Amino acid sequence: MYMDEMETRCFDDSTAMPSTPHDATSPSLCVADCDQTRSHRIVTQRLKGRLSHLAILLDGNRTFARNHGLAIEDGYRLGMLKGFEAVFHCVKLKIPVLTMWVTSLENWSRQKDEIFGLHQMVQVGMMEQVPNFQTAGVKVIFIGDRHDMRLPDGFANTLDTIESATAHCTQMVVQLAINYSGRDEIRRAVMRAALDEQHRFRKEEFTLAEFESYLDGVHHEVDLVIRVGGKKRLSGFLPYQVAMAELMFIGTTWPAMTMEELDSCLISFCERERTFGGNVPLTHMRKSKD
Repeated sequence: MYMDEMETRCFDDSTAMPSTPHDATSPSLCVADCDQTRSHRIVTQRLKGRLSHLAILLDGNRTFARNHGLAIEDGYRLGMLKGFEAVFHCVKLKIPVLTMWVTSLENWSRQKDEIFGLHQMVQVGMMEQVPNFQTAGVKVIFIGDRHDMRLPDGFANTLDTIESATAHCTQMVVQLAINYSGRDEIRRAVMRAALDEQHRFRKEEFTLAEFESYLDGVHHEVDLVIRVGGKKRLSGFLPYQVAMAELMFIGTTWPAMTMEELDSCLISFCERERTFGGNVPLTHMRKSKD
């Protein structure tokens, strides 16, 4: 199913639960693995030269939990596991940079115990995944306000440890937006620039590239934003970085999202013509350089 079909309706995931692993020795799994490998190869070929930075808003965890009679924390936990699945799926697709919005500053308007517990879950879950990140060659970077006093004890140190442990990885960069707000990122970038003694905001010298150096993370130009969960807004997600990005809005809640649906989004992205305000689609411009 391509995105033009997907965007016309919301998926009914009220009865869909995350699939359980098959018997690793079954013939059906061997066939499925072959089909999956072939699918990865096809999507990877389509994406080559077109998608450098994918950004996903992980929404709908609480809705999924309510629809399935689960505790809210179980919805968050399933969403976290789906996030790890998406990371390693994107590694197979050779996507250079993946940014996922995990929690926002605005989330603190919910029950404080709920959001505090969510960050504790992320803190533990991320540390447990470090060996898998290293094996897959995934460099992890965190963006957002990690020094917020409302976060669990040692939270910033945990993020620092994970970044250091994966700093040598080169297969893919994953940026996780935690306790993040786009407006707050821009505010903090301006504060960093103002406090930088090497820059005095001389109008003729302060370039966009210099401003970008004060933003969170190291990769700023987003090609495609996917928001799951049914809402059709960006809610302040990477406001500077997504200025020229393609947007897709999916009704499926994040825990119910399948990698096949993600692949459909990526294939649909490849079918779009991106001119960036010019007359020639980006795909044509790149072909002319080859």
